[in-house]
Amino acid sequence: MHDQLSLTGARWERVPYSEDALEVPGDASTASRVAGAMLSVRRGTQPAGDWLSPSMEHLHDPYKMRGMEAAVERLQRAIRDREKVRIITDYDVDGTTSSLVLQAVLRILAPDLELDFHIPHRFSEGYGFSAIAAE
Repeated sequence: MHDQLSLTGARWERVPYSEDALEVPGDASTASRVAGAMLSVRRGTQPAGDWLSPSMEHLHDPYKMRGMEAAVERLQRAIRDREKVRIITDYDVDGTTSSLVLQAVLRILAPDLELDFHIPHRFSEGYGFSAIAAE
């Protein structure tokens, strides 16, 4: 076994959980003990049912994010003025997924929009927004 498991030295740790926390609502055949264990250590105080049967009421208001109103206004102006729009994301799974979702929505709302995207190269650009990404 290698002494260093990742470039950063990060290691997975097993988080303890209570056997009582394995109980999930609904039909017991739909959730395994593994799923129950994962939910018990990941959900915090949120009920398991919220994870297993999500609804729109569980979503947060996106306008509570700092700068969201200005970002939406800027995107609307770019669409109206037929400016080129570039989506810049990161290379992890949530960044890639959100980029694809945003591209799909923009293509539906503004089919004539000149749209492209940039996912930075992990090694040559690093992580996050950069001048290279904005070119």
